[in-house]
Amino acid sequence: MVDEGTRGTRRRGLVRALLLAVAFVALYAVSNLTAFGQTLENSWARRYDVDATLGHELDFAGFVPPFNYDIEILVTGVGAACVIALVRRRWSELLVVAVAMPLVVFGTHVFKEVAGRPELVPSLDTATSYPSGHAGIALVVSAALVVVLPARALRWAGPVLGCWCLLVIGGLQAEGQHRASEVIGSGLWTATVLVAVHALVGRGDAQVGRSLPSRRSPRPIRTSAVVTVVVAVIVAVAGGWCPLWWCTLVYAGAALLATWLTWTAALGARTPTLGRTSSPGTGRR
Repeated sequence: MVDEGTRGTRRRGLVRALLLAVAFVALYAVSNLTAFGQTLENSWARRYDVDATLGHELDFAGFVPPFNYDIEILVTGVGAACVIALVRRRWSELLVVAVAMPLVVFGTHVFKEVAGRPELVPSLDTATSYPSGHAGIALVVSAALVVVLPARALRWAGPVLGCWCLLVIGGLQAEGQHRASEVIGSGLWTATVLVAVHALVGRGDAQVGRSLPSRRSPRPIRTSAVVTVVVAVIVAVAGGWCPLWWCTLVYAGAALLATWLTWTAALGARTPTLGRTSSPGTGRR
């Protein structure tokens, strides 16, 4: 039996997923199917030498995924996430990762096949790639690991995964492989699927361990949070670096938004943890 509280949580999750899906389709429509959207993104297409970008260096380094070894990192990352969930016996998280991540990948390819980009205005860049598959790989792998990693491991793995996402997503744009709308679309699509799948199949079984802070309880802004934001912005700017400063800011902003959308959904799909309670008579409080 599913209680009323669980039904309400699922309804809220599905509503959130619907809103994300609407935003995903709306962004596609504006950026690909209107002269305004195409003119806006065409304004900086091929306007600078891509050889002078960090994205170009990452691409030609030959070993930085998803510029290289995209399928390998996808299979390895999602497979590792499934193994971690299996070893930890986190069945809800295993189900979410095993269902959501293939849906994100296949859904990305299907949408690209059926959704076009008619040339409404003259452009030096006529490629159609909404949502970005390369950005999606980085988001999928990092999100899968965020969902299943223990809290202690996530403290050190989270910053590494986050910096990787921001660096490569910014670099993909700076090198001209993807537009800003395409990487944001990838973030919206990944978040949509994660939220929807978690609402439908995630049981949310609480595990005994270190308790998580209440989402409703006010928390002071910590120095670590400020440092995290500052580092994230610096890494995003570095990844999106190009000869045009305002393009760099656009690329960095798109990378930050795509990563934030995905990681918010991934953190929401983690199984809640209850605080340990002492046995009667132990004297522990």
